[in-house]
Amino acid sequence: MKISTFKVDNYRSLRQVSLDKLGNLNLLIGKNSGGKSNILEAMSLFFSEFEPVKGTTTGLNEYFWYKGSTKPIAFEATLELEGDLVQGLSAEDQTFLGTVFGEALPPTLKITRSLLNAQGAWKTDSIVWGTTTLVKDDVPQLSPNLKIDSPTLDRILRIISALVKNKYRLVGTSRDAKGGDRFRTTLLDENTQSRLWTLQQSTSAQDEERYGEFEGAFSDLTSFRLDPAQARLMVKKDNKRFPLGLEGGGTQGTANLLFTALVESDDSTILGIEEPESHGHPGLQRRLCREIEKIALDRQVFITTHSPVLVDTVQGGTTWLVDYSDGQTQVARADEFEGVLRDLGARPGDVLFSDRVVFVERRSEKIILEAFARKLGIDLSHVSIIPVRVMGNLPVTLDTVLVSANKVVPTFLILGTEATAQAAQLVDGKSIPKDQIHVWKSGSIDAYYPVDTLREALQAISTRYSFNLNVNKYVQEVQDGKVHPNEIDIGDKVKQLESSWEMTLAVEVAKGLEKSQSEPSTEIRDTLLAATSPSA
Repeated sequence: MKISTFKVDNYRSLRQVSLDKLGNLNLLIGKNSGGKSNILEAMSLFFSEFEPVKGTTTGLNEYFWYKGSTKPIAFEATLELEGDLVQGLSAEDQTFLGTVFGEALPPTLKITRSLLNAQGAWKTDSIVWGTTTLVKDDVPQLSPNLKIDSPTLDRILRIISALVKNKYRLVGTSRDAKGGDRFRTTLLDENTQSRLWTLQQSTSAQDEERYGEFEGAFSDLTSFRLDPAQARLMVKKDNKRFPLGLEGGGTQGTANLLFTALVESDDSTILGIEEPESHGHPGLQRRLCREIEKIALDRQVFITTHSPVLVDTVQGGTTWLVDYSDGQTQVARADEFEGVLRDLGARPGDVLFSDRVVFVERRSEKIILEAFARKLGIDLSHVSIIPVRVMGNLPVTLDTVLVSANKVVPTFLILGTEATAQAAQLVDGKSIPKDQIHVWKSGSIDAYYPVDTLREALQAISTRYSFNLNVNKYVQEVQDGKVHPNEIDIGDKVKQLESSWEMTLAVEVAKGLEKSQSEPSTEIRDTLLAATSPSA
């Protein structure tokens, strides 16, 4: 079974959230307190408390509702059953459904439920299997066309309950557990360790298979071998056993996750995993990602993460950017933008966790803008600057870049004077608002290099490569407006540079900008402020 769409209204920060076209592996990324965990917990509430009609949930309070609202919490889930349906049913139930629906069983099950109040009362708004309505307004519906009488309908609803209820397992972030060594708090609670020990000692074929899968995955991820002894799990290292509870946090966290995914749940259970990267170094995170991808081949997995490593490593997943703005959680599908970033040679994990993105034309411009920002004291820690031209050519069109980006994160575009007409087209075509684009008035960013910094940069290049450049001549040509710094012609000497003249010069200019006696131009300052401000 797989969730293809999930909608929830009025649950905690989720005023109105909709996820659609969900795949087997889904990543929810974003800042702390953005609502990622609320989405996974909403799914858990829907599945764990499912009943075909009515139902009651205890332990609720007003904090489960969006800002104390009295409106019902509404859930809508469309479940894909094709392929997994037979696995979730007994042969008898399969035969029974065949007599009702015919040989081709409906592949989708759409369920709409509402949690009415803090007393925990539920209402089933509708259950529709394929095109057949089975429940409406909390009342089972007979269907003469399919010859569904009351006993038949009751049985169908019992089958649906078995297919849906508790078929979602939430794996929380690893937290410190009580107990452990005098100087170390374990992440593995005693119950988990005891159950793993019991499983390892069992001679049941099913238990042996589950433990074998757990043991193999654990060894693949950590490079350690489990070696039970003294009624508890040990890790074999350098021919000596160590208690698993005394291993590093990453190792224990991995064991917790694998235990829940491979031992406590089966292939028909959807997994919601909170921050699987917790306590793990980048290498372990990458291996863990591969293990999660393997798990997602057989079942659906949802992950919340703050790890750029995980975002960059996952292949074929569906990525959602979750953000808290305007008083509620907002979600935006990031797959298209993620693909564009990869085309541009940028790491999605670096960009998708930024507050905004500034697109520039070339790598040299990125280097210089960052240096100007340092000089001006403008904070770029929350901003990603992405060059869109590679070797002078665009791998994707600018309008594609901007449209995909603006669906996910605020953007700003900076172009050279030669792209003035293109900038106007982008604004006219509504690819980007006019206040989110800037065209350099003096041609390109190298026209704004301070003279003293340019002189020092040219001298540094001349000294490093033993070029004996006529620095004063080149500086005078720039001051006279005959050439821009990037157009300085040093002849065949350019072949000796480790990178292009433009990049070599930009790197040297960036080094000297902070100690330059010249203040950056007003245009540089205003452009950087506009590009990095929240309203951009």
